Amino acid sequence: MHWSWVAVVGVWALGSACGNTSRDSDGPPGAGGSGSGGTGSGGGAGSGAAGVSGGGSGGAGVCDDTVLRPEDDPFQTCPNLGPVCRPLCEEATERMKVAIAGRTIKCMASECMCPGPVEECETRSVECMIQRLGTACHDPSADDDCEGLVALCGSPTEGEPTCHDLIDGLTEAARAEVDACAAAGCDGGLAACVRSVLLP
Repeated sequence: MHWSWVAVVGVWALGSACGNTSRDSDGPPGAGGSGSGGTGSGGGAGSGAAGVSGGGSGGAGVCDDTVLRPEDDPFQTCPNLGPVCRPLCEEATERMKVAIAGRTIKCMASECMCPGPVEECETRSVECMIQRLGTACHDPSADDDCEGLVALCGSPTEGEPTCHDLIDGLTEAARAEVDACAAAGCDGGLAACVRSVLLP
């Protein structure tokens, strides 16, 4: 199934099939300031590592998507998602950092694992993937990738996911796949390349 930039951006904007899918839904620790997390509150000195953004976690908690926090643990795996969602889940999550993979599986297992037509399940699964990638911690190691990708694919317009929104939650190997896709031709836009890597 071919996905254009417009289609994937539509997924980014919609987000309704998976509940609240903004960055504050399953966001990284340390992103807020009004709530409390860990031993810190607001902008206090505590680590706040256990807080979930939305209420915000306090202090200078380290944001690390390579560690599966309890709130990101899906308590199930891709094989539990049924014959349609299972292969989509397995292809995508092996290319994501562990925390983002956990959030994606949780989304697919709740709102997005539908018993309906295959195309609807695929659409909802992609919603989960793109939206959960957008909750990743900012990763400075992706700066060089994004510089090259923006040069190849162009800058996003208002309302479109940024390069960091799309690739910060990916593994280094997956980023290399996105780089190769964009170098081969980015007519469909960066988001379409990311989708093709997640669901080859």
